[in-house]
Amino acid sequence: MYRQFFQFHSSFSDWLTARTSGRSAAEAADLNRKAASAFGLKEADHQQLTVVSNGIGRELRAIDQEQIAHANARARMEQHPLPVVLRQLELRRQDAVNRGMTQLQQVLQAEAWVSLRGYINGPYRNGIRVR
Repeated sequence: MYRQFFQFHSSFSDWLTARTSGRSAAEAADLNRKAASAFGLKEADHQQLTVVSNGIGRELRAIDQEQIAHANARARMEQHPLPVVLRQLELRRQDAVNRGMTQLQQVLQAEAWVSLRGYINGPYRNGIRVR
């Protein structure tokens, strides 16, 4: 779930950047304030979250691309992806997420960390729909 959150927030921050681009400083500040409050954070803490989630999000996307490249290379030889490679990629994903969570815990104020975990384990988790 934390992996999904990092990917979600990385995409959300890209969207927010696009939405604030070309707006007045007051409008951009208002959007940023509202975005931070949606996660139960102050703007400064949300900026820290954005820095960490963008870095972890990029790393996760790169690992996903490696998996796609591996699967495609194996498919060209009419072979299945190697389980050992898939396990290694999954371990790298887990490591990235763990590092991201540790970074967040280190850079966020204690109350922001509690709020963020509350958001992830509450509204974010409840919003995930399995079909």
